[in-house]
Amino acid sequence: MTHGVIASSAVIGLREALEVALITGILLAVMKRKGIGGPRNLITPLVLATATGFVVGAVAYRVVESLGERWYVEAGSYLAAAVIVLWVVSWSRRGASEDISKANSAGSAKIVSALLFVFTLREALEVALMSLPLLAADVFYTMIGLTIGILGASAVALALYKIQC
Repeated sequence: MTHGVIASSAVIGLREALEVALITGILLAVMKRKGIGGPRNLITPLVLATATGFVVGAVAYRVVESLGERWYVEAGSYLAAAVIVLWVVSWSRRGASEDISKANSAGSAKIVSALLFVFTLREALEVALMSLPLLAADVFYTMIGLTIGILGASAVALALYKIQC
């Protein structure tokens, strides 16, 4: 059971953190091409969105703990995660290019930072929602798995960034 919780949560952390890394890389390329800042402009939105997601996850876990009926929580968290994914797919097909071109035309690092904040917050919320059933099973090993996954994705992202620069 312990290894399954670690592996499952590591995959969740890896997947979501790689999505954030991909989006961050795209936005860094836009910023570099337009000359509107650099990596330092993106640290604050990444940290704030991750912290917000962590707080929401902690609150959700406390709610889960108080309910006692685990299957309600599992069903609700998977449903909420599915709704978020559907919203993102829908937005990506319709509005992503418009939002990025607005950031390009405005030439503002603040707009790009705001976009990154929204993307990162969405990923942090997905991690929180998808991890709730695992957290209900074992908090400690779920956190270890998430940490392994996020650190792994960060290492991959940093290596790719170093190769490009």
